[in-house]
Amino acid sequence: MNRKFSISKFTLLCVTPMIVTLTSCGNEISNNDVHTHTFSETYSHNEEYHWKECNIEGCSEISEKEAHTYDGDNDSDCNVCGYVREGKENKISFTISEKTYNQKPQELKLGTDFSVEYGTPLVSYKKKDEDNSKYNSTAPTNAGTYVAKVEVAGNALYKAISLEKEFEIKPIELTNLVFNKVYDNDNHIKQKLDSSNGVLLGDEVTIDIRLNNATAGEKSVVSAKWDNTNYNASLSSITCHIDKKIIPITVKNASIYEGPIYKGTSLPNPNLEGTGAPSGTNFETKYFKVDGENLNEVAFSNLTKEVGKYRIEIKNTTNNENIIYQFIKEFEVKNIESAKVTDDITLSANTTKDMLLDLGNENRVYKLKFNGKIQVKFFRNDRVYGYLNSEINNRIGDTQYYIGGDGVVLARITSEVGFSGNNIFDDATWNGESENYLQTFHETNVLAPTSSAPFAGKVICAYFSIDDNDGEGTYYIEWDSHESKTSVYGSIDNQELVLYVNGGTHELNSQGCYVNLYIISEETTAFNLRIRKSS
Repeated sequence: MNRKFSISKFTLLCVTPMIVTLTSCGNEISNNDVHTHTFSETYSHNEEYHWKECNIEGCSEISEKEAHTYDGDNDSDCNVCGYVREGKENKISFTISEKTYNQKPQELKLGTDFSVEYGTPLVSYKKKDEDNSKYNSTAPTNAGTYVAKVEVAGNALYKAISLEKEFEIKPIELTNLVFNKVYDNDNHIKQKLDSSNGVLLGDEVTIDIRLNNATAGEKSVVSAKWDNTNYNASLSSITCHIDKKIIPITVKNASIYEGPIYKGTSLPNPNLEGTGAPSGTNFETKYFKVDGENLNEVAFSNLTKEVGKYRIEIKNTTNNENIIYQFIKEFEVKNIESAKVTDDITLSANTTKDMLLDLGNENRVYKLKFNGKIQVKFFRNDRVYGYLNSEINNRIGDTQYYIGGDGVVLARITSEVGFSGNNIFDDATWNGESENYLQTFHETNVLAPTSSAPFAGKVICAYFSIDDNDGEGTYYIEWDSHESKTSVYGSIDNQELVLYVNGGTHELNSQGCYVNLYIISEETTAFNLRIRKSS
């Protein structure tokens, strides 16, 4: 090694007056002596300075004291005295701030997360359990535990240093998670989360929750698994509920609630035969009037007394902890035109009119007559003797058709060609005595068999009332159809049907009886049926 320093001699004469003791150089000298300093040719030094010392024993005088000089921070040899300096110990301190997943790299920053006493640091990262060969300069993004290594190269001033430190990127803690599901006999809820749950846009997170059981009600959370480790939630922050499963039931006559339903008409009770619910299930039916968001319960008997919106709710009363069997339907009650059965009715072509028709307060028979094709449907069958026990009576294109009964019936009349000023209802009451009641039957009188009249063949109906002022009487019923082709059944006031004998007698025991005749015929041509009172 070439030393970069020089040697020089320096001689100092120290002359003092007599009788003075010189102590500046460390020796006592008589007043007759002269002290001359002679300095070493080599430098003495410490870590900061170099100098030359006096060669005289006991003299502490020094010369040429100066700070070491170097050619930059990386030069270790003093240019004057040759002193070789040694770098100081460097220092790294970690003050890592708390870090939470935010989709961005979590880089450790100088001055915030760590500091060094001297030099430019180099930071690298790896997962906690990875081998040291995995260190790299890319800062981690995902939640987890990592190790950061900070390195500073050494020089003549400071020694090289390297220090490692563990740090954690915490997952986002989601709170107030509320999940509901419908009973499905499974004690798991698997739910995909989104920004409404606190998930950052662009992330996909699904949670799989195990509940204490699978029954309906408020549930306790046993465990929760996440498919994205950047998110987490404590079990206490998760609320789960299993709702009862709602199974709609079948109401056979549910079509009545499709409407229109008119003020003043009566609704039948719901038909709950074959609902689809388990055998033995009991139901409760409630009706409500809808007033905005409010439901006000009303009695069944008051349903059609006021116009407005209504709601029917049928639910099982038999306890089932997991399932509700129900039928819920809203319907509207409207105003309707009302007329007596004998009033004129005007109807435009290809239109339909619903009317409340007052049949009066006696059992009577009315014959429809019209000019053009017409369809009439009658609703409410408690005392309306159209087709016996039939919910809807429908005749198309007949030139005459008989209805009977008393009270009010809802008629839906549809016309293809329209009519005006024509009374389509004529009173067809037969007053008995010696008059004959004659009716001709033909193919348009055909009535399909129903559950209440399960006859084979072509079923035809005749309806008439007898208002016999004489009270009791005997009537002959006869027809001119071939005996083997036609049978006639009769019933007084909807009592048991009796097979009549052609030309036989029919006894009436009271005035104003109402008679239904059912004719089963295979005739292909028209035939007559006659009723006459015995003289």
